[in-house]
Amino acid sequence: MFGLTERGKKMLIHQGYKYNKEVSRKGTTYWTCKKYRTPQKCTGRAKTIGDEIIETQKHSCVPSQIDVEATQIRNKILQIAACSSHSPMVIINQCLAGASEEAKAILPKLESLATSIRRKRKSQGMSMEINVEEEDFNLEKNKQNILLDTGIGDINRIIVYGTNLNIARLSNCDTWLAESIFQTNFDTFHHLWIIFGFYREQLIPFIFCLLPNKNEETYQTALLAILNAVGEMRPKFFIINFEREIENIIKKLLPQTQIRGSLFYFLKFMWKAIQNKGLEIRFEKEEGYAVILKKFCVLAFCDVKDVQQRFEHLADQFLLQFGNINEHQDFIEYLENNLIGRNRRTPRFPIR
Repeated sequence: MFGLTERGKKMLIHQGYKYNKEVSRKGTTYWTCKKYRTPQKCTGRAKTIGDEIIETQKHSCVPSQIDVEATQIRNKILQIAACSSHSPMVIINQCLAGASEEAKAILPKLESLATSIRRKRKSQGMSMEINVEEEDFNLEKNKQNILLDTGIGDINRIIVYGTNLNIARLSNCDTWLAESIFQTNFDTFHHLWIIFGFYREQLIPFIFCLLPNKNEETYQTALLAILNAVGEMRPKFFIINFEREIENIIKKLLPQTQIRGSLFYFLKFMWKAIQNKGLEIRFEKEEGYAVILKKFCVLAFCDVKDVQQRFEHLADQFLLQFGNINEHQDFIEYLENNLIGRNRRTPRFPIR
């Protein structure tokens, strides 16, 4: 079967491998493995004559049905976008329905997919106007609970909702948690941002924000509305996922609050790292290999001052036991760059 690359060029997909077009001669098209120009330098090749696919040179890289599934989802999104007037988020949610969690994890960020849809439509001269019906939100009925509504005329409309009781309870919580839900039914909004509070030994959702994007300015506007509603109270801890935009705004508006990472998203981050570095197939087949990769997740439970030393010990053990190959080195460096840090370089998400 055939698909499209991120640049819109034709791509061959066959038996878990993806190929880029090299050249066409006399009715025969020649293809090279997509990983040929990567550090893996896979020399796998194929040729097509009509609908017949012939593999002419074996691959040195591992096939990935998950990667293929993600590519098919992305192509489907762009195909529907070219002939549908629905909002990007509606199209994306439709195409993600039924997809495996593994494929979802390696897809581009939702905002990137939405941007691809807008570019596709713009290249075809399609209208990008967004219409919002006031009755969709039934605001008149719940006006007393609306902390902020930037208005139907705002293309980047923000709505923040919270009852007086929920605001009062949130103001008594030392720990807040932010969660994003992207499967919304509203055409205008990118996602639902929920603020939870740890109240009477339970994590309870108190504030609901409909947001048009993941920009820092958007999060700042929503969080300011919440802080104004709760008064002078400020949380001691704020648990977030791995979104730099949210972290930056919390640092700006709540300088005394300690930011903590969500364990759920940390584990999701680790799994995505395993997939992106091509380790998932061996992870699924070899128990010992899976066990040592899972040990990296346990770093979340270590004392902060011990994390660096324990990480180095695990990294040495991993490379010694399973080989100091490029994929393993890439995995270790990825964790160093994003979570652990090395030498004088601060990681993207520093340990706290």
